[in-house]
Amino acid sequence: MRALYAALFCAVLTNQAVAQIGQAQPGEDAAASEKRDLADALARLRQGSPFLADITRISRAGVVQAIPELEKQFAATEDENRKGSIASALVRLGDKGGSYWEYLVSAASPATDTEVPSQEQFDARGIFVPGPSPEFIAWAAAHNQSVDAALRERHRLSEKVLLLGMTGDWRAIPLLRKALLSHDSMTQAFAAQGLLEARDKASIPLIIAACERTPTDAAFGISQHSLLHFDDEQARTAARRFAAAYAATRATK
Repeated sequence: MRALYAALFCAVLTNQAVAQIGQAQPGEDAAASEKRDLADALARLRQGSPFLADITRISRAGVVQAIPELEKQFAATEDENRKGSIASALVRLGDKGGSYWEYLVSAASPATDTEVPSQEQFDARGIFVPGPSPEFIAWAAAHNQSVDAALRERHRLSEKVLLLGMTGDWRAIPLLRKALLSHDSMTQAFAAQGLLEARDKASIPLIIAACERTPTDAAFGISQHSLLHFDDEQARTAARRFAAAYAATRATK
């Protein structure tokens, strides 16, 4: 659990945002592997049984020919995760109708509620400590929720921020900036990732400020999946600084 943020953010962002399905076969180069995986994803979509990662792969490849089938499956499914993934893909592929965009915004907006305390707790050095924070436990009790139910809801809402950010749509920028103010580190990380997707360099100081407000482990996780990948020296310098602070806490254990 000591490397929670490095592992957790990497796993979620890689699986949902990058969507690497399958592995290259012996003697197969990366381009051929990607082409094969995309073909497999499109085949599963046509069969009506795509993985969530297939939907992401198709949208990132810009396969606009998939739009009619995606729209059909959005209307047919009642699964919240699948519906959100399809809406995100359709917006990324250029849908201008508005309904899919409104669906994503409506789902993600509650995640920006800054009244909810952090579910995470950290020691004096900023290292993650397992278990929900006392403040979060008290908040859940005050709102007549079990801790488990409150945690599931926070995770669900943070994933809505991820799906909104994955559109790469500039219209998401105000809401994503607001999500940076959340006390939930995963919500902050997904908001920062979304601002990277939108190539919003103007938000770099806001992401840096968010990292500076959070404990060392959280700052490392947020920065490595956003600041490090901007084509901007200020952002990359800050990411290296947060990584060095993270490494220093491990060196002194």
